[in-house]
Amino acid sequence: MPVPACQSPGGGRPEKHSRRAIVDAIRYITDNGSKWRALPADFPPWKTVHGFFTRWRAAGVIERIRDALREQLRLRAGRDRYPSAAAIDSQSVRAAETVGKPTRGYDGGKKVDGRKRHIAVDTLGLLLVVMVTAANSQDRPTGRLLLSRLRQTQRRVRHIWADGGYNGTLADWAKTTVNMTVEIVKKLTGQKLSSCSPDAGSWNAPSPGSARPAATSATTNASPPTPRPSSTGP
Repeated sequence: MPVPACQSPGGGRPEKHSRRAIVDAIRYITDNGSKWRALPADFPPWKTVHGFFTRWRAAGVIERIRDALREQLRLRAGRDRYPSAAAIDSQSVRAAETVGKPTRGYDGGKKVDGRKRHIAVDTLGLLLVVMVTAANSQDRPTGRLLLSRLRQTQRRVRHIWADGGYNGTLADWAKTTVNMTVEIVKKLTGQKLSSCSPDAGSWNAPSPGSARPAATSATTNASPPTPRPSSTGP
């Protein structure tokens, strides 16, 4: 977490609300998808919470917290701190009525009007990268953007497991552009959830739209636009 201003060389007023209360309030908004002004009164004032969230997101604090927690969990599981393999998938989700047309679309295959989240996880299911696009975005072209971000943030990752939605030219592009090998795996008969066997070198891909990373919370690289407080009303 950033050092409070009162503890910095420049000095400043002590913070009135604890960092834990601020984080809990941000997680409440993330979990419930409510408006900032609708933050319950037992949390710090919504303007204070919104201000912290805006500054932390711009400074990349949320991503650093996510990465630090993932590294601790990997070490606790006896793995190397940094992963060398990952799995990617996408899921279309319905968007609220407040989501504008520029950031939403209709996924004809899933019959979902909303957004699509594209994720990359390690072999423990821990989140590496997440992107949010309109639901009508195709997996193959968006997969290139996802792998590019993965290459920038996780430079040791070299092998990618993906389902049939990424079949086509992605494997050749990944090999020549980001120095990654993409392995397209088929879903097992009757399989609905994902499973990974790193020792056997295989990833059993989930059925479309069923991917669930082990850690998501508010830790996104490309989160939907931050709700902005209106100029009128309580």
